[in-house]
This record gives sequence, structure tokens and C-alpha cells, in this order.
Amino acid sequence: KSKLQTLYPGADSISVWGGEDNDPPEYGKIFIAIKPSQNVNKLTSSEKTLLRDKMRRLNMLTVRPQIVDADIIDILVTTNFKFNPRATTKTVSELETLVRAAIITHDSTYLSGFDSIFRHSVLATDIDNAESSILSNITTVKLRKTVTPTFGQSKGYIIEFGDGNGFYNPHTGHNKAGGGILETTGFLVSGFTDTFYFDDDGEGNLRRYSLSGSTRVYADSQAGTVDYTNGKITTTGVNILSTINTDDTIHFTVKPNSNDSVAYRSNLLDINTSLISVTGATDTIASG
Repeated sequence: KSKLQTLYPGADSISVWGGEDNDPPEYGKIFIAIKPSQNVNKLTSSEKTLLRDKMRRLNMLTVRPQIVDADIIDILVTTNFKFNPRATTKTVSELETLVRAAIITHDSTYLSGFDSIFRHSVLATDIDNAESSILSNITTVKLRKTVTPTFGQSKGYIIEFGDGNGFYNPHTGHNKAGGGILETTGFLVSGFTDTFYFDDDGEGNLRRYSLSGSTRVYADSQAGTVDYTNGKITTTGVNILSTINTDDTIHFTVKPNSNDSVAYRSNLLDINTSLISVTGATDTIASG
């Protein structure tokens, strides 16, 4: 890691780990993830090639360095705050803009590199401090990862949020009728005309369903597994033909077990600024 800071001095953050700590383990390798700058999360192909050439001089016979892309965990923030209208001349809309800016600043201050930790209480404090008239806030978070499937090929996928980012599952069968704690964007599967989605049954089973109006029609109640403790989703082989997302991806969004989140290995935590939801309301007690 120290040598890489010399070889790539412009890096905003560098993460290095041994293959024995990888999941799954790959002995004899050293894994490297680099965040190039504040606004860029991945190296270009040419940058990777140049860096590999520089590292060849450092290689030991039994150790092979491998550069991997940063793996983004989006934090989806929803906040509802109350304020005292007698303590400010600003409108609700203006206060909402200030709160949104405070959340974006929090992201750039605390979540700019690998090994970052998202502290819910720190964000809540920053929201309260956005303007003196703000009295309190209720802020909730969800975590999201994005998968780019291989079209036209039956393939399983592993979506890992990490050991420190387990999923909310207070009891077996939690919210089974409502889809558990997982939601995804839609995709088309070979042999079907319906749009499908994934959810879970609260018992560790991944399910694939389509919608008939607002009713979920399950085509596969064992489409994979959900490891709530370790924050891991595994799909069985599925032949995906396309997705409803225009960038050919599927979003996997989960309710975490803890409001705090941690980045590990190649993960980067990032508050998704385009999906921040902020709603302000008058505190009726303070306003009389």
C-alpha cells in the first residue's frame, strides 16, 4: 500500500488485502482497489495497465497483484425534520435545501475513501445543525448495491454487503407476506413475458416474482439464499435477457440491521445524492 501511494500519488484512497482474506480466498494474490479522486471511483483500463507495468518490478514469484474496481454501496437517506417557524425567516423549501446540502457535505467529509464508517448519529446531528430553527429529525437509511447481469446466459450472482452490514431480520419469517427486507428493480427472464423482481421470505430464501396488479405472483420461491447475518444475497442460475434500468443493471436494496454501516476491502460507502429524500414540517408544540 505504501509503494502504491508512490506509484499512484494522485489516489484519493487505496485498499490492499491478501488473497487469504478475500471471499472466496485466492491464495498467492494481493488485491488492490484504488479510488482515483473525490469524484471518480474507478481506474480506467489504461490506468490499470500502466499501474500493472509499474508493479511488475515489485512482484515476488509467489505473489500476484490483482487490481479490482471499487464496489459501491449506496446509502439511501430519508429524513423528516421538524422546525420552529418562529425561530427562522426561511420557508420550508429553503430549510429542506439546507438539510439536503448538509447531507451532501457529510458524504464528502466522512465517506470519501475505503474503510469509511457511516455513523447515523453523526448525520442526524449534522441535519439538526443545518439551521438553528431545526429542532429534531427522524432519519432512516437503506443500503443498495448494483449488479450488471450477463444477458442471455444462465448464471448465478453473489451480492455482498459485508459482515458489518447485516440485514434486518428480527425473527424467522419477518415480513414474509410483504416481501421481507429486500427489493429490486425489474428484469426479463428467458421463457417468460412478465417483468420479474426479487424479494425474500424472512427465512433465508430468495424469491422471484412478477406483479398482477399489486399482487405478487411467485414463479420461484427458492431462487437463491439470503444470509441476513453476513449481508449476502446469492441467486441460483437465471437467464436474464434485459433489465428495466436503462443502464442494463439491477438494483438490490435492503433494510440494514444497523443504522451504522462500514466499508470493507474494495467497498466504498456513498450517500446517493440523487435519491436523498428530505421533508420538513412545523413543530406544532414549538409554534404554539
